[in-house]
Amino acid sequence: MFDEKDARLAGTSILTGAGIFVISMVYNHFGHGVHSRFMDLAFLIPLAGAVWYMILAMMKVKVVKLSENLTFAGLSALTAGSLLKGILEIANTGSVYIRWFFLAGMVLCIMAFVSQIIQSQDSH
Repeated sequence: MFDEKDARLAGTSILTGAGIFVISMVYNHFGHGVHSRFMDLAFLIPLAGAVWYMILAMMKVKVVKLSENLTFAGLSALTAGSLLKGILEIANTGSVYIRWFFLAGMVLCIMAFVSQIIQSQDSH
């Protein structure tokens, strides 16, 4: 069901999620008892990428390179924004620029989805 590329894409997302989970646990350990939901749940964003690639593999859809790159860029922006938002919450401060991480991440993920659909239709 999964070819080597599908396994690599999903595996990369799973390992990234695990790494983000460890980072957030270490950061929370030294956060003097202060926690942030954005920091605690940031690991779910890369795992969403793994689920996306598993769904495509089960549907036997070939992932196109543009969509792959846009997906990873979007998920990276969302993850970085979530981690930064969590750090700022723990520090009891904020920034007006955090929303740009989330906006850029969502736009990139939407572009990835659209490019996957367009290029999949072109290959048929």
